[in-house]
Amino acid sequence: MSNSITFNVTDPVLAMRVAELIAQYEGKTTTQASDQPNDDKKPFVGITNGRRVELPHGEQLFHRYLGKELYATVENGMIQFNKEIYDSPSKAALVAGKTVSESCHAPNGYKWWNVLRDGLWIPIEKLAK
Repeated sequence: MSNSITFNVTDPVLAMRVAELIAQYEGKTTTQASDQPNDDKKPFVGITNGRRVELPHGEQLFHRYLGKELYATVENGMIQFNKEIYDSPSKAALVAGKTVSESCHAPNGYKWWNVLRDGLWIPIEKLAK
């Protein structure tokens, strides 16, 4: 009988957490994603209303919710908020909103997050091509 389990994890955040738990169980340490060298600096690429949005690595995102300013950053093709990585702006927006109010419900991340262009914060959906 084998002591191994095989499964597919398509959510990259979940995959990282599973790898950390397995390493912890096996008594090994893992390197945090932010500690790993990465010269790729991939942009975030998403689709909203059938149109492509591309945000460069390092782009700062902003939203004011119930008077509180929330910031996130594009990190290697994903969105980082409060040191956690999300694979979509909507997931990051929901988590960000819940830090202010538990009543926040599934915002559209493309409308929620704003980027600074020509001195103005505009929704990232406005960058869709």
